[in-house]
Amino acid sequence: MQIVLLSGGSGKRLWPLSNEIRSKAFLRLLPTEDGGMESMIERVCRGLDEAGLLDSSCIVTHCSQVEITRKSVGNQIALLAEPQKRGTFTAVALAASYLHSVKKIDLEEIVVVIPVDSYVEASFFSQLRQFPSVLSKSQADIALIGVTPEFPSTQFGYILPSGGSEGTSFLNVKQFAEKPNELAAAEFISRGGLWNCGVFSCSLGYLLSSMVAR
Repeated sequence: MQIVLLSGGSGKRLWPLSNEIRSKAFLRLLPTEDGGMESMIERVCRGLDEAGLLDSSCIVTHCSQVEITRKSVGNQIALLAEPQKRGTFTAVALAASYLHSVKKIDLEEIVVVIPVDSYVEASFFSQLRQFPSVLSKSQADIALIGVTPEFPSTQFGYILPSGGSEGTSFLNVKQFAEKPNELAAAEFISRGGLWNCGVFSCSLGYLLSSMVAR
């Protein structure tokens, strides 16, 4: 299983603490168990390392953030630089090309994509190992992680599940909506909709075929 971390955000939400060069993922705002502070990117990489997944991970970031990214994570993880910010699809496409052409990863291998600014519990990273099993048992092309909404946010996409088979650890997806307005978001929540947290998984072959189709 390969992990792709997406970085390179614009840093607008916590301005002026964050900016184009130093997005919120690099701000040391999170307390550690030893009384220190760490950034989101440091916490995510530490979590992956503790779960034994860091060696199979890479980070995609914008070229303007290469230096600060390397200072944050050291040389323990591959770093891919985008010359321009073109959104999630192009970042994932760059990672898929790297995995296929440089690392020679098998097309059947599962790839998990995670935003580097994900704020999650430590147990989250070990649970990522369930993705291959979920994809195999569900026979789906892609699997996502949904989060129970706290309010009708317009900043998230929404996943509407249709239920799952008895004894399974997954739900089938009936509908997906990308950042609906507040009224529509409230409607999704009333129907059992989940926030899309940006974490998804599929085979490398599926990623590459999606690139060609796009």
